[in-house]
Amino acid sequence: MINLKKALKESTPQWQERLTGIEAKVVERIADEVYQAAPRCIIDWGHKATTSPSEYQRSRAILIANILMGNVEKRGGIYFPKSAKRINAISFDEIIPTLNEAYPRIFPNEERLDGAGQHGSYVFVPKEHGVLQSIPEAILSQKPYAIKGWFLTRHNPLITLAHPQKMKEAMQNLEFIVVNDIYLSDTAMMADVVLPEATYLERDEGIRDQSDKVPCYTMRNRVIPSLHGTKSALEILRSLAQKLGVDNNYRWDTMAKLRVHQAKGNDAFLEVLLRRGVATFGIPELFFKREQGC
Repeated sequence: MINLKKALKESTPQWQERLTGIEAKVVERIADEVYQAAPRCIIDWGHKATTSPSEYQRSRAILIANILMGNVEKRGGIYFPKSAKRINAISFDEIIPTLNEAYPRIFPNEERLDGAGQHGSYVFVPKEHGVLQSIPEAILSQKPYAIKGWFLTRHNPLITLAHPQKMKEAMQNLEFIVVNDIYLSDTAMMADVVLPEATYLERDEGIRDQSDKVPCYTMRNRVIPSLHGTKSALEILRSLAQKLGVDNNYRWDTMAKLRVHQAKGNDAFLEVLLRRGVATFGIPELFFKREQGC
């Protein structure tokens, strides 16, 4: 805290006005409103940030501000998801059903082309997220290794990423591109193969953990048949794995069997999800920090 105070000593509302053009009185007013609302107030750090060094510091500053407001694990503030595993650990009993993994997530030991979670500028980025904007440079420079193909699912980087000219150049240097999407996007127009996916109204899906302040599972059930026999992305990938003979880690071959596998054969649990699409378990909202007077 002492170091933080020292670092921010000169970072006044007046100081930032010269850099941002936002009047100091506006910053002071907003800060006062936040202070008055705390701890039932959140400063949002955004979704899927670009993970550049400056954005990393921006997100870090926002998280520090939230912590200083005392809003962690408070009603109206930030909280950690109360998953079935967490609730069961607290209660020392399996009172909420847990899921089997749809398939083991295997991360190769080879060096990642973006360095996410391994080294360099993106060492702090989780491997599960990766750094999409680093792909064009990796393709063009062939570092850390040559990249020959790209399989994209529900993504259109030719439009959604900055510097589309560089992305197009990189994609033109690839030997093979596969796109799986519900749209014939700009990126799909450059693909060698397009695998059309069923829309969300046309496809059944597996069980998803959507826990927030209480444990919660959801399961999407289709409402109309798919047109032209299209499948979900998961079914497409499962079929490809089978065709390529690399499906040893799968424990299912149809969506119905996937659901049974995930639910560990719990018929009552599955029946609720089939009927309602969502399953909760009567657990009251839980915060790990009790508010005064509660």
